[in-house]
Amino acid sequence: MRIRVASVFTVAMLAAISPVSLAAQTSPRPITTVKLPTLPPMRDANGLVLTTNPHVGTPVSPYDSRVSPYSPDGARNRYTNGGGSVYGADGAYLGRLNANKYDPESVSNPYGQYGSPYSSTSINNRYSPYGSAYSPTSARNPYATEAPRVIYGEPNGSTSTSTRNYSPYGSKPLSPYTPLAPLPPLAPLPPLAPLPPLPPLPPLV
Repeated sequence: MRIRVASVFTVAMLAAISPVSLAAQTSPRPITTVKLPTLPPMRDANGLVLTTNPHVGTPVSPYDSRVSPYSPDGARNRYTNGGGSVYGADGAYLGRLNANKYDPESVSNPYGQYGSPYSSTSINNRYSPYGSAYSPTSARNPYATEAPRVIYGEPNGSTSTSTRNYSPYGSKPLSPYTPLAPLPPLAPLPPLAPLPPLPPLPPLV
């Protein structure tokens, strides 16, 4: 009789463990993926500007070669290592504008210097001057007046990314090797007034 009661109890316990609960206990944990950063709106204001300010310039057409996913310089191209160079109003280089998450210099690389949400030179860092919702130089401030600009081609026609020492807000490159303008010649000094004659010495006693 005891054996029968024990067997009934064992069957009841096994029936309570459903296949769903067993699957839930044995299934691996879901792999967490890093959310890819979204590009800020692109507007045309004498050149491409990254800004959420609706009063700056005009929206860029999705067929524009600077935006198209089929253009080698397109901001939405996920397979290119090209694209425009992003610069802050202070002349700081902020990465390349493309959607390639594997490009080490892309603003879309969440692990790169220019796409990380923790980098000080990233437009995706909401605490940096270029990604904050309150900074006047941010791409994500709807009231920003000096949002980052995008430059296509480097100075002097070079496409090298090693020369990035110029400002997108100026018309002339800023080079550390540019010689300074000569100083104007100094005005001649006026002639000195003659010294008064010395008084005669008293006679010796």
